[in-house]
Amino acid sequence: MPIGFIAAAGAIAAPSQSGLGFAALLCAALVVGLVILDTTLVVISRRRRGISLLTGGRDHLTHRLLAMTGSPHAVAAMLGVLQLALCAVALTASESGREAVVWAAAGTVVIAIAVITVLEIRYSVPRTAPVPARSSE
Repeated sequence: MPIGFIAAAGAIAAPSQSGLGFAALLCAALVVGLVILDTTLVVISRRRRGISLLTGGRDHLTHRLLAMTGSPHAVAAMLGVLQLALCAVALTASESGREAVVWAAAGTVVIAIAVITVLEIRYSVPRTAPVPARSSE
């Protein structure tokens, strides 16, 4: 939670501190890109299946990667490499200027759409029937 707070505070403060303006917000979005990817994947998956967004489930990015790899260590390694890549892209783009940030963000969005599509098609979670309520008899 402290790391999440620092990332959120940095995202809020970045536009005024860096001189990049809106591009700094895009850089901050790249840094928290895994969280955005997971949230977007879950929202799309649950909306497609007609399930409430507030219910728990095994349709998160980590669950799908575990089904794909079969190893929690592989999932952790994949997510670590992906986060490192996103941070490197954000840092490199921010050093290169506003136009580079916009292109990096656009490219990342295209890749994220492809990843969500593949994970939704190959590793989608089946729709579950609602559990009937127990009577108190």
